[in-house]
Amino acid sequence: MKKIGKAGLLIHKINRISNRIFSRKIRESNLNILTPSQFRIILLLLQKDLIPIHQVGDRLSLTKSTLTSVLDNLEESGLISRVPSKEDRRKILIKLESKGNETIVPYQQIISEMNAIFYNRFKEDEIENFELKLTKILENLKEYEKKTKVK
Repeated sequence: MKKIGKAGLLIHKINRISNRIFSRKIRESNLNILTPSQFRIILLLLQKDLIPIHQVGDRLSLTKSTLTSVLDNLEESGLISRVPSKEDRRKILIKLESKGNETIVPYQQIISEMNAIFYNRFKEDEIENFELKLTKILENLKEYEKKTKVK
């Protein structure tokens, strides 16, 4: 009989537990400024600013309706802005405003704490190897989802 892998269940448990710990740390720090989706969008924009809207949704696996709602709230708060692309006027890019940059600063300590929890007892090469494998799993899932999407 073929052995059944545990990766899916483990990833699910990791996600749930890490979200609980992260949420508790946010509450304890009185940082209930951003929703989890808003937080993820700002983190993404810190890595690469001026991203087309569809790429934000793709990278964070957000539906169009969720993405639109979250972007509207971020824009109303002055944390991001939507700007037309210079290359293609039909494309709208998401730009992180300075207020968005400032908003994320208090969260950086919590991010460092979460990374320390995640990688406790890991060596540097183990972290790199682990993240490469997770990236492969993510790519496999995205590829499958794209191939099997109902049209």
